[in-house]
Amino acid sequence: MVTLESGKITIGNADVATLPVGTLRSGLTAVPDDPFFLEESLRMSINPAGDATDEQIREALALVQLGSLSERDLDTVLKPEELSQGQKQLFALARAVLRPGKKIVILDEATSR
Repeated sequence: MVTLESGKITIGNADVATLPVGTLRSGLTAVPDDPFFLEESLRMSINPAGDATDEQIREALALVQLGSLSERDLDTVLKPEELSQGQKQLFALARAVLRPGKKIVILDEATSR
């Protein structure tokens, strides 16, 4: 997301330095080391855009080993203090998995805590 000063990064056969920034960003999603949470329903916290089905939400939670959350009522308010730091990062990963059209996930200091 910054201009390279040396070296080269390619995705597929494309040098990212030759791609328009908007095009590059539209295909990526980042998982921060300190994920944000909305004190909203579990459904809204994991899918703020509201474009995933309940089944997709449950599958994403199960995929990242948060199956216990997938068994909850998705309208239940999720309080961040209910989750450990590792669970918060897994939740953010599940949120990234749900983003349509995003095929590349960037983990920002995923093991920093």
